[in-house]
Amino acid sequence: MKKTLKKIYKKVKHPGGDLPFFYKRYNNTLGYFTNEKFIRYLKKNQDTYRQSDDPLKDRLRDSVIPTQGTQLLRNVLDLEKANRLSQRMSELIAEREGLQVKEEVKHLTARIEKPVTVLGREVIDIFHNEQMDLEIKSFFGGSFYRIEWLNCYRSFPSNDPKSSWLWHSDNVPTGTLKIMLHLTDAGRDRGATQFLPIVDTMEYRAKGYFGIDPKSRLENLQSFADRHGIPFRPSNHEAKAGDVLLFLNNTLHRAVPPKAEHRDVLTYLLLPNPIPWDQQLAKDGLEMIEEEPGSYPTELWR
Repeated sequence: MKKTLKKIYKKVKHPGGDLPFFYKRYNNTLGYFTNEKFIRYLKKNQDTYRQSDDPLKDRLRDSVIPTQGTQLLRNVLDLEKANRLSQRMSELIAEREGLQVKEEVKHLTARIEKPVTVLGREVIDIFHNEQMDLEIKSFFGGSFYRIEWLNCYRSFPSNDPKSSWLWHSDNVPTGTLKIMLHLTDAGRDRGATQFLPIVDTMEYRAKGYFGIDPKSRLENLQSFADRHGIPFRPSNHEAKAGDVLLFLNNTLHRAVPPKAEHRDVLTYLLLPNPIPWDQQLAKDGLEMIEEEPGSYPTELWR
């Protein structure tokens, strides 16, 4: 039966992904086997965590992220440190050192390679922040977690958005979390990421807009919303340098080019884990999280 289903799944082609009918169940279109593997992995790590002596265990609470889609934490990184790291990015970009620039989006962004190596451990020491640590463990329903990868980039003002600057879903498995550390302010006019509510995301999917296939992504969803009689109510957080945004990256969202100046951020993908993040990182080394940002693992256990 399992092999038969996999054969059927491989034949399904749709702009919403291979399996668009799974969005209601998993908030993605990756299919039963991928999502259930991640769910089993999460549950095993929850069981492990319940046997731990983590001091935050008794303070876990219901996370607002699964219903709201986002949560902003203020002043996770000291403002002076955020400013210093942003200045270091300016130096690297001016020297064209340690950059990876994709030709098709070089007018939109410049990515700093190996951000922990070139910027320092302050960009991962944020996970020692007790409030953020508590919120992440609460999101995972009581579990340790690990940093799967991190990415660091600067957004430039532009009137020619592409790819992630269009309304999209990252389409990652259930039981993952993305966070964004702001090194500069990111208000409405300075590149704050826009999000649709989860309930609205589901309505857009029901009408056929998934934002997974880059060729079908739109810059503005107002016309689509009007045509289908559904709401278009994007929102953004007025983030300040040093703030951290936790969010479900399967919810429809888009990066927005700043109208002036630039925006500096680091993004991280987090997964449940049987041991704390810093212990896992000590075992894996920095190369494990710096090398290939942007994807999710097929093998979950390390």
